[in-house]
Amino acid sequence: MTEEEYLSFIQPYEDALNNIQVRIDVLNKDYRRKQLNYPIHHVQYRIKQKESIENKLTKCGNDTTTDAARNCLTDIGGESG
Repeated sequence: MTEEEYLSFIQPYEDALNNIQVRIDVLNKDYRRKQLNYPIHHVQYRIKQKESIENKLTKCGNDTTTDAARNCLTDIGGESG
């Protein structure tokens, strides 16, 4: 997959992670106002790098295409708190 294909491919994942981050921040601030406590101290997120996607697809016996990544991988984007 080319760099351009990768950047286009991950855009929806980046958008989704940004939306989740905003929602978590709003919930955390609202909780803080009501409870005087922060239930969420830190949230970390990441988008899998192009090389990592390609390595995982190759390891699983798949082509290194965006279609294969979309159909075979479930950990392209993630968040933890």
